[in-house]
Amino acid sequence: MKTDHYKISPTAVLCARGRANCTNMPYTKEIYAQLNEDLEQSDKGMIPQWLVSSCLHIPSIKVKASILEGRYYSTNIAIRKLGPNVAVLELASGLSSRGLEMAESISYYIESDLEEMIGHKREITRNIRKSEGKEVSKNHYFKTINPIYESDLEKVAQITQGYSPEIPLAIIHEGLFMYLSETERKTARDNIRNFLAKYNPKGAWITPDFSSRPESFGIVINFLKGRIAKKTERHFNGFISDEDVREFLANGGLNIEFIPNEDIARNLSCIDILKLDAKKVVEHAKNYRSAFITLK
Repeated sequence: MKTDHYKISPTAVLCARGRANCTNMPYTKEIYAQLNEDLEQSDKGMIPQWLVSSCLHIPSIKVKASILEGRYYSTNIAIRKLGPNVAVLELASGLSSRGLEMAESISYYIESDLEEMIGHKREITRNIRKSEGKEVSKNHYFKTINPIYESDLEKVAQITQGYSPEIPLAIIHEGLFMYLSETERKTARDNIRNFLAKYNPKGAWITPDFSSRPESFGIVINFLKGRIAKKTERHFNGFISDEDVREFLANGGLNIEFIPNEDIARNLSCIDILKLDAKKVVEHAKNYRSAFITLK
């Protein structure tokens, strides 16, 4: 029987392909090259490659590709607000390259996702490290975690309590909240708040997901979104405004600060690779500002 992994993995593959082909982000090409046949085939039929390629010839659509790179670096900048000695828990990490980039330089890095996806990620990471003549870092962990289940987050406590409580933990995700229902979003919010309050009150919840706004992208993008929604059996959900976001988080006992990211947008590698209009990329940057969320 197929699990939710088979519904969500196509989006992870689609993003991995975009990052590998359209950016110079660290480890993205290595990750995409490591996809085994089962995972690589998971998005066949969802979005034809010819259609994706066609979209990259339409300027108004092509600039949207900058979000894949922009949200990555926006999140990195926000993580650094916690100081030089930090730890990271990445929710729904999928095929992100951040663990490979950061794990060896911070206190500890925990990647998490649904069971089969995190199993693929563990294998991919092991293969890439082996190609470098290394082992996977002892402080690089892989856990099966769904943030709407508080018991899943408790698995993280088994790791974090082995480190100094003075090390601030960044709980991060990119592109997760858009797939959650209103009820699931509230549950995830409360679970993350409770975890920080209990185990790491100096930590922060960091994500660009709260900057995404409902937009009309035209016939082509709306068609693509419809294909993704059908495959994942999830509809895109977003917040209407910053005020709605602040209210949502305040009701959960949380403060929020949006981190400016225009300087990041000006220096994205996809600008040259895709021959994007840099001014348009900067204008789009507000849609992937990272939110820096802390306890009240």
